[in-house]
Amino acid sequence: MSVSEAEKAAEDLLDELSPTAVVTVEAVSCNVKGIRHGALGGPRNTGDPDEKLVRWNQLLEAAKKRRILTIATGDNGNECGFNTIKDILVKHHEYCRDCGCPCGAGIVSAAGAEIVIPATSSNWAAYGIEACLARLLGNPDVMHDEQTHYRTLVNCADEGIPDGATAMPSPSTDGCSHEACMAVITQLRQTLLMSMKEIVRESR
Repeated sequence: MSVSEAEKAAEDLLDELSPTAVVTVEAVSCNVKGIRHGALGGPRNTGDPDEKLVRWNQLLEAAKKRRILTIATGDNGNECGFNTIKDILVKHHEYCRDCGCPCGAGIVSAAGAEIVIPATSSNWAAYGIEACLARLLGNPDVMHDEQTHYRTLVNCADEGIPDGATAMPSPSTDGCSHEACMAVITQLRQTLLMSMKEIVRESR
């Protein structure tokens, strides 16, 4: 959709759902010149505000105007919300400094979030949020388990969905093996379960 359409759609969505928070996960968005880029700098659109494409910046900006908490997860800086840490990204990420395309503005999203959670994979940052929600709600079942995670990865691969880093339909995430992904879930779940366990011991 166009910028104006995205602005209206954002307002309509917030009116309908009245969210307490807006969390973006792997939401690749436009930079300050209206260009969306891949992690390696490739432009995905022309920058025309009337161009029809998926737009996330308008949702985050509309939420901030309503004082709704905004949280962004990402792994390269081109994800919606990462303008908040642009100075750090420009310092350490080649394509955040120079996208290599004619726009010359880098891949960093033009939108900023109040809380930014960088991770090896955007998904992993989202799992951290999931674990926090499970702890706050006192319900470990809010956090999915390792075998559910593995089945999800395998099913995606079987459907031909490519890994974001390798472009191969493998049960991996951004180049990380399914074993590594499952290990992240194990760590988070065990940390969650340990934090909820009460051990009563007699004093010596």
